[in-house]
Amino acid sequence: MKRNIISLLLSLTATVGMSAAVESGNVYKIALSDGTDKSLMVSNSTFGNGIDIVVWTETDVPSQQWEAVATNDGGFQLKNVYTGTCIGRAGALKENIAARTLAAGSVSRTTWNIVQAEGSTTDYLIYMPADTANFYLSAKATTDGQTTMLSTTPYTWTLIPTTPKTTFTRAMQAEMADGWLTKFLNMRTETTATMGNGGGWGDAEMMETLLDAYETTGNRTYIDTFKYLYDYFTRYVGTTWNKLVYNDNYKWYGHEFNDDVMWMILAVSRAGMLTGTKRYTRIAKNNFDIIYNRAIQQWGTMRWKESDDTKNGSNSCINCPTIIAACYIAMATGDESYYEKARSLYDKQSEILFNASTGQVYDSGSWDTSTGKFTIGNYWVSTYNQGTMLGAAVLLYDHYKTGKYKKHADLIMNRTVSELCNTYGIVKACQEVEGDRCGFKGILMRYVRRYVTDLAKSQRHEWLLKNAMHAYSNSNSKHYAHSAWLTKSAENGLFENKTRYDNQPFGCSTAVSAAVNYPMHQTIRSAYQSIEAEEFDRHQGMSVDRDEAFLSQSGTGVTCYSYQAITGDHAEYCNIDFGTDIARSITINILPSPIEGKEGKIEIHTDSIDGQLIATLDIASPTTGEEQETTYSQIKADITPTSGQKNIFLVFISPTGDKLSFAVDSFTFSTSPATPTYDLNGDGKVSTADIQIIINEMKRPQEEQNPAYDLNADGKISTADIQIIINEMKK
Repeated sequence: MKRNIISLLLSLTATVGMSAAVESGNVYKIALSDGTDKSLMVSNSTFGNGIDIVVWTETDVPSQQWEAVATNDGGFQLKNVYTGTCIGRAGALKENIAARTLAAGSVSRTTWNIVQAEGSTTDYLIYMPADTANFYLSAKATTDGQTTMLSTTPYTWTLIPTTPKTTFTRAMQAEMADGWLTKFLNMRTETTATMGNGGGWGDAEMMETLLDAYETTGNRTYIDTFKYLYDYFTRYVGTTWNKLVYNDNYKWYGHEFNDDVMWMILAVSRAGMLTGTKRYTRIAKNNFDIIYNRAIQQWGTMRWKESDDTKNGSNSCINCPTIIAACYIAMATGDESYYEKARSLYDKQSEILFNASTGQVYDSGSWDTSTGKFTIGNYWVSTYNQGTMLGAAVLLYDHYKTGKYKKHADLIMNRTVSELCNTYGIVKACQEVEGDRCGFKGILMRYVRRYVTDLAKSQRHEWLLKNAMHAYSNSNSKHYAHSAWLTKSAENGLFENKTRYDNQPFGCSTAVSAAVNYPMHQTIRSAYQSIEAEEFDRHQGMSVDRDEAFLSQSGTGVTCYSYQAITGDHAEYCNIDFGTDIARSITINILPSPIEGKEGKIEIHTDSIDGQLIATLDIASPTTGEEQETTYSQIKADITPTSGQKNIFLVFISPTGDKLSFAVDSFTFSTSPATPTYDLNGDGKVSTADIQIIINEMKRPQEEQNPAYDLNADGKISTADIQIIINEMKK
């Protein structure tokens, strides 16, 4: 009875302080009050009911954030920002009953009284009252992963207000990429590096992850790091890669594994397209020709390995990357024969290692030289084979527009989600942190992004978001994560307390791939709403930086700069929807070059870099004695009338051959012309009929008037606009 009275007094004396500090709708970290920088999280960031609430080192992720939600009886539910479930009791209210997640609808088992601890402004008692005692939310111990329970012994927590992380942001993306680089980048010289110790095909995949990061953000750090890795690779392997290198500096197995070389060809061919560096394209093409000629079989498929016992074998892990590499080389060179190689190989791959009913991509098999029959030896379905065949199908659809490629892509993606993901859409395959397979799911992510952007698949955009958020939520306090995304990355660098993951840069690159391959914008965007310049889907040669001068004026975000524009540097924005309306003009918010004589142009193309040119905007720089502009201005131009859904290319042109330094903030389209037309009724002449249109418009309420008839742009339609037409008629 005495304990009950003490608890009641605590409750009564703390209620006033509680109401001021804990408010419904606010979000908190529920931290240990011993100052050890640990807080409560949903175990392994797992969705669903019945999941343990555990103590973990603070990693600043949404699964360690809790929203206080007031209940009708004056208590609170503590709802996890990430999973949406609440801290509840696992069963009947009793000593040591476990604290686990429950749905918000289970009000009686998820409602807590929260009162300030006596003498503290930050520490709280979180408890459920009963007739004979209060049951306090308590931790069994303070080591990571320790479960929580309800106990009659009072236990205090520190509630720290925090900003909820409800969706994936560029800042979170940068945390993941930069955390990985900080941990694993190993600078060998001032200009060369490896990730960790380097060596093997995983290097090519990590290079591609850096290219993914550069392609989606425009951050030069990532392309510079790619160059460090590539230069170290070529220092010891050279520029032809069908060889064995095995020494203390580097290990490479291109003499035997055709797929190892093909993965590197993918990375370097992409680098050529992303930077406009023809040397990369030339080297990638040369190595493609070497491996294609060495590995193509009489049946039209590729050989994975050059050993005698595998001469007649063929694997998806060589066929599909070869198809993609052939498409990249065709895109970079314009040589249609590489598309034909890709198409022919795809037909064979889909015939022998693809289930066109289920979307499963099988692993491998072998040919019988006497019968010419192919027998599947391994029906294993993996993230990387699903990913590369998905990418192959999308690229071939982009070029040929043949329906079967799109159908196959849909089948592959659907099967990937149904077979290789859990019920919440998170990849469950390869829950391991070392070996080749730990890097597979990162390959999948980049080709799902291509599927989303090229085929306008909004639903799978959400799938990318889920996986990026989950990998982020299970990262460690250094902001990198192992490849077993369903498990929280431990601070001690061990997976399941036995296998090191903190020496596995390839495995940890998969979480980075998930982060950087999530598009930060909607899949389909309206042409008539502002499109931020840095929210491109692909680009060549762009560099994105924050323009602090502009930020201080407008408070808005990132600004996009171009460099080396003479090469045709460009930004591509996929799935810009003009609808059935006819767009007639574009407006670009831009800051011209601060350097005298650095004029440039921006060409607007649709659907490809050499597609229809719909507008050209001249960007002037200051002349001698002219004050440099320090604020963004709007430049407008008429465009060729455009409707429907288009990919928009902003192509930067430098007539003088110099680098351009002007900055683009955003752009939008309009159905109104940039320059007024005086033939208002479109009958081919300017006449009194056009004057009558102005007169009729003047009779309408001002809020209903068409601003296109405000010919002098003074904000109103008046006789001054009529005078403009009269003057035009006199010409």
